[in-house]
Amino acid sequence: MPITSGDFSASQLAKTVVIADQMFGDSMLQADYKADIAALTAITQEQNARIDVLKDQEKDREVKIHWINMCANAVEDDDGDDCDLDGPELGSDSKTYGLNVKKSFKFTVDEMAFRTNDYNMEQAVAVGFLKADKALCEAMTATTIARIESFKGTNLVTDGVGTVNAGTTETDIAAADWNANLFAHFYRVAKQNDFSNAFLLSGVNLFEDWIKTKAAQDNSNGKGDSNLYDLMRMYFDIKNIEGVNSPAYKTYMINRGAIAFAAKNYYGPVPQKFIQQHRYSIQSRFLPNVRFDVHYTNRCSGETIKHDFKIKTKFDLFINPTGCDNNKTGVLAFNRV
Repeated sequence: MPITSGDFSASQLAKTVVIADQMFGDSMLQADYKADIAALTAITQEQNARIDVLKDQEKDREVKIHWINMCANAVEDDDGDDCDLDGPELGSDSKTYGLNVKKSFKFTVDEMAFRTNDYNMEQAVAVGFLKADKALCEAMTATTIARIESFKGTNLVTDGVGTVNAGTTETDIAAADWNANLFAHFYRVAKQNDFSNAFLLSGVNLFEDWIKTKAAQDNSNGKGDSNLYDLMRMYFDIKNIEGVNSPAYKTYMINRGAIAFAAKNYYGPVPQKFIQQHRYSIQSRFLPNVRFDVHYTNRCSGETIKHDFKIKTKFDLFINPTGCDNNKTGVLAFNRV
């Protein structure tokens, strides 16, 4: 059923989402709308905090995050009293947060433009949704890197490879040392900074060497370097890490569970009419736990009708506040100099 001139019905609005899914299934079109969001994907895959979206929130309190906390539990000398088994309770600490980052993407479809066009109106709106998903996810990723940068702590390992920069809290490492051998040092840094389950997030640092090493891992002389790289999980975002931090070349070491990402939408998947607007939400194709709110209206413009869409997201990233040592954030930065 083509879109009725002058307005979209709720069912037609929903149909555009289906068309967008079908278009994204085309491998050629998918390449055009694929989002570069490796850094945000890494954070969401590695976070272990539980996120509860608050429905009836107080002002500026929109999510509750449950962080794992076992800091009060420790080995002690046994007192011989086997009747006294009471100890610190294992559990999780929770904290409520406001989501302070808001992003939106707007587009307009002109009916007149599609009277002699090979594409119909529904396809045009579907393309708008695909572009919005890509653009918003990439904007969220840029914010993610900026947040990681703000969360960085100070490396406690001051000997070995690199020098801890007192001004930036980063560890400055000479360009010649960025190879597989560096992973032995990273492994020690993680242990001596009490990172229980560390992973690395890098831009161009180590990327080409990692690719070459993995390609040669089946050769007898390539297994050693490959094994070094396997000491720690590694994620690369060669577009966004340097894109945000330019001209610096950064690699982050992050303890699993140190960072939590949360997002919120306000409307359900079925379009509802609010005076002059339809409002509903659509699922991101790149972030399973993210839905974008959609605001739609139409207006008369000369001899044509224009259809206006605004796609919105509200989100934020948070550092674990329940760590056992306030001086350790669970995030370290390494700078190639």
